[in-house]
Amino acid sequence: MSDFKGKCHCGNVTFTGSLTGDMNGYLSRACDCDFCLPQGISYVSDPLGIWRIVIQDQSLLGKYRQG
Repeated sequence: MSDFKGKCHCGNVTFTGSLTGDMNGYLSRACDCDFCLPQGISYVSDPLGIWRIVIQDQSLLGKYRQG
């Protein structure tokens, strides 16, 4: 199992996650949408993985619609 954590720039949103396998065993895939492509963003999938997202102050969130 591989655990990881992160946060947004201001720290209002934090997350932790666990993948069921070793992190090196996953093949990352590049997203080709207009937002992710310039950023070089990639992702992995794990249907049995776990995400926990914590929002400190929901009033600081904005809405974003992609696509």
